[in-house]
Amino acid sequence: MITASARSTIGDGLERGGRRGRDHERDNIRRLIDAGLVPSHDTGRGSVSVGWGRTCDVCETQIAPDQRAQDLEFWDTILVRLHAECAELYEMELRRRSRQAPR
Repeated sequence: MITASARSTIGDGLERGGRRGRDHERDNIRRLIDAGLVPSHDTGRGSVSVGWGRTCDVCETQIAPDQRAQDLEFWDTILVRLHAECAELYEMELRRRSRQAPR
């Protein structure tokens, strides 16, 4: 889970609370990647679970027990929990960046 102190390194740019729409969530994902809080490439390490009331690291709202959650593990230490929909947006952003990377 991304800690509050880690989030403070990117300032007030993250939209907090409330599911405000996919554009805000995409912006949050880009800020997290740009700040180095989540990888800019797919690590292939993750699992699907139920929400258990945990907080999504992208939209910062609760992942309800009846919702699917995606748990992503990075660098053997960071576990990021996302709504399934937020995880999909994250994966889309990774694909977008890989297409734009110089070859």
